Amino acid sequence: MEPTKKKSKVEEILEADRKNPPKRVNKTWEAAMRLKGSLIVNDPTFLL
Repeated sequence: MEPTKKKSKVEEILEADRKNPPKRVNKTWEAAMRLKGSLIVNDPTFLL
């Protein structure tokens, strides 16, 4: 048996998105999810 490659969190989310119809989310949340990888969540300028 060859070891199965672990999926990254992003791949899991994208796969879930393909299975489920897109839901309406607020624009701020959408933008935050898009920027999540390049954003420091504890950045005070983001929280303002």
